[in-house]
Amino acid sequence: MAGWQYLFLFSIISVLSISKGEEHIEEVVEEPIKVAKVHPYGAPIQADPSSPEIQRVANAAIAEYNKINNRPNFFKLVNVKTAETQVINAIKYILNVEIRKTKCKKPKAVDLESCVLGKKTLNCYFEVHFHPSDNSYKMMYTDCKK
Repeated sequence: MAGWQYLFLFSIISVLSISKGEEHIEEVVEEPIKVAKVHPYGAPIQADPSSPEIQRVANAAIAEYNKINNRPNFFKLVNVKTAETQVINAIKYILNVEIRKTKCKKPKAVDLESCVLGKKTLNCYFEVHFHPSDNSYKMMYTDCKK
């Protein structure tokens, strides 16, 4: 017989011996795997509030907030308190930020960096969607309180 025929015959004998219940079971005791942090698929993830990505999104949210609110002055970002990201049909950013009224009046186009801060501070919750397909931000929800 050729070499491949012996190999084939040996394979069949091995399969038959396993199917007849001749099993060799070794008991292996292992330490259980400990998961430090479980993240459910699709759930929001904590993000670093000081990261350039979060700062960029927060500034885009403030720009949108300044467009949609009816207040006579612009507001400026003071601090990003917490941030989360979530992948949905876009990238959803959930931000808790502190903003402050500036002395710059609307509707003039101004550089917010040069605006002097006033005393009125608001704590805001923003939900912003980023659409990578067209590189656009869209404010989905906003809630600001003193």
